[in-house]
Amino acid sequence: MGASLATRESDLALAQRAAGGDRAAQRELFAAQKTAVHHTLFRILGNNRDLEDLVQDAFLEIFRALPSFRGDSTLTRWCQTIATRTAYLAISRRKPPSVDLALYVPSGRPEPKG
Repeated sequence: MGASLATRESDLALAQRAAGGDRAAQRELFAAQKTAVHHTLFRILGNNRDLEDLVQDAFLEIFRALPSFRGDSTLTRWCQTIATRTAYLAISRRKPPSVDLALYVPSGRPEPKG
């Protein structure tokens, strides 16, 4: 079940206004999509201490990409896709946890006495 034609046309008009620098349209877009973007990031990353920063990162990418929004999908779906990419990028940038190999003792072997 797809979005109605009216919804897609409304989404496209809002995106075009926001991409054109209309501050009111940008605020409207942010208010309309913030929850969807936040939920998408939360589903992927869980309760991450950087979640609010990542919401901002996602919206930076959304606003940068707005001129390319064609209205083929709903604005919400399009924003969720960008939020998903933002989340996976954040995961790829994480440092793997460090492990102190000096503390590792294989099971079944006695600890060396020194």
